[in-house]
Amino acid sequence: MNQSMNKILTWTIIIGFIVFVTIQSIRQNSEDQYLKDNPNLTTAKIIDWDPGAKGGGKQLNYEFIIDNKTYNGSNSYYGLSQRNNYLLNKYFPVIYSSKDPNVNRLLIIENEFKEFDLIQPDSLKKYNEILK
Repeated sequence: MNQSMNKILTWTIIIGFIVFVTIQSIRQNSEDQYLKDNPNLTTAKIIDWDPGAKGGGKQLNYEFIIDNKTYNGSNSYYGLSQRNNYLLNKYFPVIYSSKDPNVNRLLIIENEFKEFDLIQPDSLKKYNEILK
């Protein structure tokens, strides 16, 4: 490839990445607002976790039941390792939209509760230093 094609390819990748990050950010902000406008709380069970990419966060996969229907979700956390498998089959609060339970978020660490103006239960404070 010549130098001109390399520049075009590089700029295409950079612009594509910027567009992707912007769309993800907008989507996340709209989901957060949707949860804040239509909040409901229940408990979710951690059913699995995905180690993810090296150096990246680990995905905690969870499920909860509303009106006899099972919904799933996942949250990414740093600080998880193989030794943290004790979280499997444990129950944690989850906030979900009363209009669409597919829009949901697991609540374990303090920042997640604060994001929705909720108080973290004392029993979960031990996870603040483990999970990021």
